[in-house]
Amino acid sequence: MQRRRWHRSSAASKAHVSSRVAGHSKKKRTHEATARRAVPLRLEALGAEGLSIVAFSTAREAGEALDWLATALPAARAEGGAKSGITALAGGTAIGSTVVVVPSSATRVVPPPGDTAVDQSWAVLQASVPGVGGGTKPDPAALTGVHSALSAAGVIWRALPAAAASSSIVLVREEDLPAATVALVREGHCVGPTALVCPPVPEEDAAASEKNTSFVGLWTMLKREEPVEVTVEENVAGEGPVRIQAPCGIFVEIRLPKQPDRTSTQRSCAGYHSVVELSGRQLSIRHRTLDFQPPSGAVLCTQVKIDREVMGELSHPRSRCRDEYIEVWTRLDEGPVTALQFTTESQRPGGEAQ
Repeated sequence: MQRRRWHRSSAASKAHVSSRVAGHSKKKRTHEATARRAVPLRLEALGAEGLSIVAFSTAREAGEALDWLATALPAARAEGGAKSGITALAGGTAIGSTVVVVPSSATRVVPPPGDTAVDQSWAVLQASVPGVGGGTKPDPAALTGVHSALSAAGVIWRALPAAAASSSIVLVREEDLPAATVALVREGHCVGPTALVCPPVPEEDAAASEKNTSFVGLWTMLKREEPVEVTVEENVAGEGPVRIQAPCGIFVEIRLPKQPDRTSTQRSCAGYHSVVELSGRQLSIRHRTLDFQPPSGAVLCTQVKIDREVMGELSHPRSRCRDEYIEVWTRLDEGPVTALQFTTESQRPGGEAQ
């Protein structure tokens, strides 16, 4: 009996030790995976021009691709293009053909041979790990995090070696750039500049500018749903985010974090508001010229319904760049509200303050 009890106790002990070892290994793998995902990158859009991927057929030699490249690039530069300096050449049986990546102007000035496949309109993001002296080149683990974020958003991407030792090149299709920006920012990466990675803002409708007066005053947010019908924030009037807007359209929003130590959730911003007409709809657009959050790749555009002192804002349009959301605001005070512009004490030649 004692031997049998000892046998059971020994087996249980071994199982316990194995369980602890397995648990430790699992935690270690989880920690390592988290560490790989946690590497934040700085991705800068290079706006000179997009790139084209030119695939030569297997019937052609790699030398023909080099000959075309040697002719197309100088010709494109002579006409003011191909200034990015980004080119790449790959070939071999593994990919089945010779592939050249060149500025799109090269394919327009000197068209490649007729049996080649040209895939155009690729935007260029230069990726680096932020740090002293301009940062360092991302390692494969960091780019794996980029792959996960972009693949989850349905964005096709490519990677190229960069001439600079401190960066890598990431290619995404130009039409996917806003969606790629949103996906990367959500994973903690920094993407810019805003003018290149965000979609263009609709032109302001001068005839609709008078309707801006409906938005003037001191507002407080009562509720936010994201996505619709899923409440993520609910406040008593005067205790939630606050928005102040002047008749000229200048506004300030104070969105402080619920927990003081979570400074990364600070979402205060300022800018100017405009009313535009798009496809017969009156839309509200807030241009955030000052923001505590990195660019999201999405224009802050909403459909607005105002019922006396209550305003509902529904995001427009719904897309993969963001989830649809609704915010409900109530007006605490109609004003008057005045926007002041800071000036320096130095004088221009005509006596006007700068």
